[in-house]
Amino acid sequence: ELEIAQFAQPDMILLDVMMPGIDGFETCCRLKADEKTQDIPVIFMTALDSTKDKINGFQVGGVDYVTKPVQQAEVLARISTHLRIQELTQQLQQANQELSQTNQELSELSHQLQQTNQELSQTNHQLSKANQTITALNEQLKDENLRMKSELKIAQRLQQMALPIESELKKIKELDIVGFMKPAEDVGGDYYDVLPYNNDGQIKIGIGDVTGHGLESGVLMRVVQRA
Repeated sequence: ELEIAQFAQPDMILLDVMMPGIDGFETCCRLKADEKTQDIPVIFMTALDSTKDKINGFQVGGVDYVTKPVQQAEVLARISTHLRIQELTQQLQQANQELSQTNQELSELSHQLQQTNQELSQTNHQLSKANQTITALNEQLKDENLRMKSELKIAQRLQQMALPIESELKKIKELDIVGFMKPAEDVGGDYYDVLPYNNDGQIKIGIGDVTGHGLESGVLMRVVQRA
């Protein structure tokens, strides 16, 4: 299975705990220790439902833990959520690489400008050339800002999709629940959730806030909420 994961590079792995040979926890440890598979999200699906087993699942690197018997709609929702998180994380990593490369280019250009400024005192022609370089750099920065704003809008939509929907709240007939959440200019880590607890009529109401703003706090919010 480990060799298959290394070769196939799946977007996500659904992993049982009780398996012949090494168990699911050890399998996850080996996946996370391998550079080729360490970034693949792992969701445990098992009949083991103790708190200790769940904590162990998260400690070895699982992103979610679903106990059997599973609810198909819930599992599909969790898979969809983690796939979105994985996709956005990859986009963020790519953006960071591009930004790092841009910063390196900016550093090199800045060094060139320092040398150019020393030569500006000699000729007006060199001054004009330096101004053209600065104009081109500003255009690059504008394009970069537009791209980052577009990615933040995607993250903002993801955050709104993570909130409880009206049909879910109506299933809790013992309470009248109304919630309103309006995003600000920046993506943040605020969330609330209302969930049935142990199928015995008890309700969990969770409210959270991740310090800071931006895509990173939004992704962290989803991980904490699921945990």
